Amino acid sequence: MSIKVITPPTLTSILTLSELRLHTRIDGTALDGPLALALAGAHAMAQHYTGASIGAQVLEVALDAFPDGPIRLLQGPVTSIDSITYVDTAGVTRTLASNAYMLDDFAVPAWTAPAVGTGWPDTLAAVNAVKVRYNAGVDAVDPAVKSALLLLVAHLMVNPAAVTAGQATELPLGVKALLDTVRDWSM
Repeated sequence: MSIKVITPPTLTSILTLSELRLHTRIDGTALDGPLALALAGAHAMAQHYTGASIGAQVLEVALDAFPDGPIRLLQGPVTSIDSITYVDTAGVTRTLASNAYMLDDFAVPAWTAPAVGTGWPDTLAAVNAVKVRYNAGVDAVDPAVKSALLLLVAHLMVNPAAVTAGQATELPLGVKALLDTVRDWSM
């Protein structure tokens, strides 16, 4: 099973360049490029560490066939399913009706399963024969995550190397603790 980002989050909806400039005490817009790059890196690190979607985004999971049970939807929180498509035994790509499956968005990770009393359809034996496209994350990012991102961006702007001679820490104090509040511990 693999996950593909269909629509990435808009990072400036999570933290604006003005907020980043204020936090890093940078005057003017001359360093907006490096600030945006630092935010992208901090965001990627935070998503990787937490296993969560930070910011609203559209993801797609691909499988070679339907499983015997539910399909796990990683990198939540999952807010909705856009579509479930599959290649049937005749080689035709079909879309399941939305009433043919259900979403458990309370579970961590979230999952989808066939509707009660039904099962998944048969598929052609092919790579990525089943695709589930879903919405994950929300625009209103947790304040602890915003704080962690601000700390990481400031750290990256001041310390462009992973480790400096005067300090042997890769992350500023508190980043992991802040991100632990939204981390997917089921992984």
